Amino acid sequence: MDGIWYYAIPIAILALLVLVRWIFPSFTNAVYSTIRVVLLKYGAYRLFRNRDYCGSVNYFQLAMFILYIIANVVGMSTVSCIPDAMVRAGKMAIVNMVPLFLGGRTSFVANWLGISLQSYYLCHHWIGRIVLLESLIHLVLALVIKPPTMSRRTISAILVCCYSITDLSDTDVSS
Repeated sequence: MDGIWYYAIPIAILALLVLVRWIFPSFTNAVYSTIRVVLLKYGAYRLFRNRDYCGSVNYFQLAMFILYIIANVVGMSTVSCIPDAMVRAGKMAIVNMVPLFLGGRTSFVANWLGISLQSYYLCHHWIGRIVLLESLIHLVLALVIKPPTMSRRTISAILVCCYSITDLSDTDVSS
């Protein structure tokens, strides 16, 4: 599937939903209010894991993380050969770094989106783990395709990889 279709299909679905809401406003208001009540009752207020020390995870957050992981797996699985997989892993790691660099501990993004800081921190940690995994996949595939020569570029890449691994060991695994 061509890359443009990855953007065209969701935009067409959103346009169709807007059109349906515009044509049938009373029906869609009733449906949206019912969906909102069900999502809040069973998704946002029901806890998946209760953790007293750093916040709890509800089913809505769990569903969002699973969808995020599935989207990254689908993005990585549409390649045909190892060099393409290496390039795709590197590009996906860079694309996934964007939300990480938008904010750290006191994020304007969390305020702008209206989400709690606890949810933002949890999301930030999991996006960071996905970026690290994709970066390591990129590194391993690059080493498989072309064994390195000891140049300044190779040494700096090894140092960055070692720093990333030690940084991962310093993070709180329970979040």
